[in-house]
Amino acid sequence: MSFKPTLKKLKALSDRSRLRAFMLLLGFDEICSCFFADFFKFSAPTISRHLSLLADAGFIKGRKEGRWVYFSLNRKSKYLENWIGLLEKSIMQKELIADRKKMQKILESGCGNVANCKKGSKRK
Repeated sequence: MSFKPTLKKLKALSDRSRLRAFMLLLGFDEICSCFFADFFKFSAPTISRHLSLLADAGFIKGRKEGRWVYFSLNRKSKYLENWIGLLEKSIMQKELIADRKKMQKILESGCGNVANCKKGSKRK
């Protein structure tokens, strides 16, 4: 038995921004990386690195459309529901609701980070 896969998942969720990004995806079908950059006020390379760590751990997956990458939960991940259950019980619901409201406003107004950003990340 190896601890490596579990440690990879724990490392991916050990950063507050990555944890918040993961939890945001629970409320949306998919979100473009540029919206995450706008949400966190991070540069494109920084948000890309954060999202890549979540993807490498198997929590999320990316779908490229032109120059945009849309992220969603990786529903094929074997233990995803277990992780979601654990995290939903341990995270303050007020914070989660506030984050989702903030993201919804960003999605409605469009991305200010990238010129001609395509609107339309989908809400669940």
